[in-house]
Amino acid sequence: MKYFDGLQFTIWNDHPVMHGLHNNNALYYGIQYNHTGPLIYSIDDSPPVKVNGAHVFLTIPGHHYRYGCEAHETRRHTFICCTGERIQRYIEGGLFPLDTRTPIPVSDPERFLQTMLEIMSLLRQSPIPPPRAVLLYEDLLLRITESGEAKQSFPSYCREKILDLAERIRLEPEKNYDFSQAAKECSVTLIHYRRLFKQLLGVPPQHFLIHCRLQKGATLLLVPGEPLTMAEIAELSGIPDQNYFSRLFKSHFHVSPLTYRREFQ
Repeated sequence: MKYFDGLQFTIWNDHPVMHGLHNNNALYYGIQYNHTGPLIYSIDDSPPVKVNGAHVFLTIPGHHYRYGCEAHETRRHTFICCTGERIQRYIEGGLFPLDTRTPIPVSDPERFLQTMLEIMSLLRQSPIPPPRAVLLYEDLLLRITESGEAKQSFPSYCREKILDLAERIRLEPEKNYDFSQAAKECSVTLIHYRRLFKQLLGVPPQHFLIHCRLQKGATLLLVPGEPLTMAEIAELSGIPDQNYFSRLFKSHFHVSPLTYRREFQ
């Protein structure tokens, strides 16, 4: 079948745990997906943008990208890079957006990740790109385009309030936050506020709060000197139940807190 010809997959990978900032002079057209964790992003000489959770950005040859997170933070990064004349058709048809100044929030993170992993699995089975891999890649591009259009239509009166709250949560996740009150300040219902928060940051507000608390816990695990006890770390992270903290941590980072401390300290 030649219908899906014209696309070559050059490099792809999934990194469940990544640290630090990376510099990249793009050689290929790429889908770069930040599934979990904070992301600092800039292209060429643009000022850095910081987001959290499920966001995607596209890399284009001829541009310099700087992205990642602080040294004490962790995130999951998955990417697929391509080349070929089919890319030009995507660009001409609007399927591969060229405006990459800010990452685009992903509305269905798990589905997006699973699609990327499925593409990688197909590519490992054959040196020639299977048609289904190309089809799934185009599905990813369509979802990115639709998410970008939804982002542009986001109500401006809520954007700054949500981003301000997200930054306060990121800096002090151990505090208590009233999302019902936050919804009232945006003049929307709590259900609609959760929807807007997820549209902007990739996850609902409560999930974002839990992620930031676990991120603080991960930071405290690596504090040099006399190590804090697990009960102290749980308390300082805003999840005072030590057993619940450990279960959440393992579910989020795929390792126990003690293993995380041993591996990354």
